[in-house]
Amino acid sequence: MSPLQLFTKNSSIYILGTFLVRITGFISIPIFTSYLDPVSFGVIGILALISLLLQPIFTFGIGVSAGINFFQSDHPQNRNRVIWTCFYIFLMSGFILIFSGIFLRDLITMTLLIPEKYGYLVTISFITIFFNIITQPFTMQCQFENRAF
Repeated sequence: MSPLQLFTKNSSIYILGTFLVRITGFISIPIFTSYLDPVSFGVIGILALISLLLQPIFTFGIGVSAGINFFQSDHPQNRNRVIWTCFYIFLMSGFILIFSGIFLRDLITMTLLIPEKYGYLVTISFITIFFNIITQPFTMQCQFENRAF
């Protein structure tokens, strides 16, 4: 397969995935608005924004440096070491995030001006961010190795 065909195939897979996620979000808006009151909808919006802000902070921008270190060696053991090092770093930062979501929930809820009865959503949101973060090294590995499928 030529490099152009490989690039086209892999790009189309990622574009399709991104498109499906966004269209799902767009389609779910009427469902959310029919089942959620405006306050609940606002809380979910605030937590989605916080998640967009916290993910880059808790991943330390390691993606670029992981790519550089990954391609410095052709040896699979060294490449796996890069991925697993990223995983353990993300795991440690993720535990800080979960700790914050559980034990500082009331402070975070009050700071974000979220009604107290929705505090459990802060914890759920932080746990979700944790799982997004710890899967990133393996997603990067698939991308680095051109394994879109």
